[in-house]
Amino acid sequence: MKKIFFLTALIVLLSVPCFGGEWNLTGSLNQNRQEFQSVLLNDGRVLIAGGFSSGPLSSCEIYDPITGIWTTTDSMYCHRYEFSLTKLPNGKILATGGFNYGVGPSTKIGEIYDPDTETWTTTGELNYFRGEHRAVLLPNEKVLIVGGDSQNNYQGCEIYDGETEIFALTGFCIYQKVKHTLELLDDGRVMAIGGGNSSYEHCEIYDPNTEIWTEIESLNESRYGHTSHLLSNGNVIAIAGRWGNNYNNSCEIYDFATEQWTFTDSLLIGRTCHQSQRLLNDKIIAFSGMGPGAPLSGEIYNPQNGWQNIANFLGCYENSSSEVLQDERVLAIRGNVNEIYTWNYMPFFDSPNPIGGNAWGIGEEVEFSITPSDPDQDSISVRFNWGDGNITQWTELVASGTTLTFSHSWGEEGNYNVRAQVRDQWHLLNPECHNSISDWSNPVIISITGTPVIEIDSNPINFGQVLVGSDSTVSIFISNSGNGTLEGQVSTETPFSIDPENFLISPQGNDKEIFITFSPTSTGFFDKILLIQSNDPENPEIEILLSGEGVDFNSVTDPVLNIASVSAYPNPFNSELTISFSMYEVRPRTLITIYNIKGQVVKAWALDPSTTQVTWRGRDENGNPVSSGIYFYRIKAGDYRPSGKVILLK
Repeated sequence: MKKIFFLTALIVLLSVPCFGGEWNLTGSLNQNRQEFQSVLLNDGRVLIAGGFSSGPLSSCEIYDPITGIWTTTDSMYCHRYEFSLTKLPNGKILATGGFNYGVGPSTKIGEIYDPDTETWTTTGELNYFRGEHRAVLLPNEKVLIVGGDSQNNYQGCEIYDGETEIFALTGFCIYQKVKHTLELLDDGRVMAIGGGNSSYEHCEIYDPNTEIWTEIESLNESRYGHTSHLLSNGNVIAIAGRWGNNYNNSCEIYDFATEQWTFTDSLLIGRTCHQSQRLLNDKIIAFSGMGPGAPLSGEIYNPQNGWQNIANFLGCYENSSSEVLQDERVLAIRGNVNEIYTWNYMPFFDSPNPIGGNAWGIGEEVEFSITPSDPDQDSISVRFNWGDGNITQWTELVASGTTLTFSHSWGEEGNYNVRAQVRDQWHLLNPECHNSISDWSNPVIISITGTPVIEIDSNPINFGQVLVGSDSTVSIFISNSGNGTLEGQVSTETPFSIDPENFLISPQGNDKEIFITFSPTSTGFFDKILLIQSNDPENPEIEILLSGEGVDFNSVTDPVLNIASVSAYPNPFNSELTISFSMYEVRPRTLITIYNIKGQVVKAWALDPSTTQVTWRGRDENGNPVSSGIYFYRIKAGDYRPSGKVILLK
């Protein structure tokens, strides 16, 4: 078999513009809360913990993106808000610091959440109380906790070791760090951006190897309550925030090549205490927060054309949280109104079209064309399922709307369901990305036909002398040496009869045995034609000459006719069938065989010269009962082979 595909357009890059997106409501929290923390679990669910609702909370909930339902889970040991959650390499979650207004145990105590058992357990204790600090998992699998400790003017930092469950002091920040952001850089260092207690523009970088903080250039504008992201090119963007009564809408990018912060396109409105997430398409969505018009608005940032408005949402305000789900949608969480932002839309296409009909021969190339499109104008690729166990590799990415052609040949006849599937560029980066791959198309049925070749011995068949009122049966075998299904019918005239009258033989299938019976009702010679018609294009009709002589008892002349009479009774039978015969002369050996309608041997007896009857109880050679139906018996004595048909009824 052979399969080939051709592309009719040039490969395009991943950088295809994508606009739009929409918010849709999802399940509500069981506990209204703010200033809580959230984290995406390894199984795709989202954990939210603590927060504030007329007081600090210890309660926690889990969101299932499949059902859209929030369910309560084990509560934390401590009441916490404005704290940190960090996912550890083993998938467990570390909770550190936060405020509690003196409710319950001190938040210096760390806690670990196990998603498998859905339980919290206490771990080591921080060296200092920490409020609005930040934490990040380092490449060495330890957790760096930065700032938030008033005792050290918000400059203290600690390292948590999950193996020892110990918090150990590490290098202190140069500047105060409260309501700042942290970004883990590609080289394993950590950048602390903005925030503070009196000045809010300072930035510095922590080296885990030396445990030293180094000052870098300050932001152009002071900012806290901002967000930041590591970009795909390794640079860092800082988004909005505030200082004093000023709500920033400015954004800055730190370029590691120039070691400078420079302004980039500003948000359309100022906002702080907002949420932002970097999407798989390298765009950034910013939404919610405080500021004029901020609570219900959202914007999306594209490095090529800056910030643009996106659809408003219904109810995520300041002090909310958000997570990018495993399928790349964004979950916005706030109180009892939670929403999901979808930015990618499924590519689509018409069913693949075969060129030139829908029926072909074995080995013949069949060509298909398909023109897939993507609503976001993303680059796309295609694959085919040929319905014979073969699925093509994905094509290279091509532009939306490109027409592609594929061809395939089949090595066996049959009807094949051909389907196509299309994916967009984001599926290559994350196979779980929402709407990045289409369903398989509805099938196009392709009929593949072969050429049957009939094989049969066409020599004349002479039954010799058969007693009037008796019968004799011989068989012929039809085989198929072609690569297409052979089908046909067999016919003749009385006193000859055929069973079965139709045949169907697949390529390389078992030979078909056809039983021909001569049943003379009068004496004399009989000559008829056995006609075999089939779909073999080279031999649509084959004729075989049939002949035989009907004789009475007194006119038997054939020297090989050993059996004088045969009877099978009762017929039809229920439990036992007796086959008996009488002889003209002593014979050396008699063989009696029972066949089913397919010509398969069911039971056989080899008889000594003194035995002239057998009893069949409707069982095969293994002693297993056979089903009701038509059966044939054949007696072989010398060169003579009388036979007959019996019916088993249960």
